[in-house]
Amino acid sequence: MEMRKASSVTDWIFPALTASDHIEASSLKKQHAAALKISGIEPFVLYTLRHTCLTRWAKHMDPLTLHVLAGHTDMNTTKRYVHPNEADIREAMSKVWTGHTSGHTTQKADLEAMPVSAPNI
Repeated sequence: MEMRKASSVTDWIFPALTASDHIEASSLKKQHAAALKISGIEPFVLYTLRHTCLTRWAKHMDPLTLHVLAGHTDMNTTKRYVHPNEADIREAMSKVWTGHTSGHTTQKADLEAMPVSAPNI
């Protein structure tokens, strides 16, 4: 960000040739469409990147911090953005069971056989 700011001739980090001198929804859509065409990537809604980001961050931080960083006013909104997959759920449960010390051990096969059903989030 500092490099972009240093090389910018305006006060905006993402300047654009628009009436406001900064990137707007219409110019962002055009740039996204052009990038998809050049890259050959299958088209997707740009907003899905927000879901991907929050899903990935959720593995590394507590729900309240995720909620604050997402900028949502309602925790239920944040919950709709997080989409854990089966591997993430198994990894989380593995961490829980690995730390369990009630006199018995959990074998890897036990974890793999454990049914996985994600909560409806």
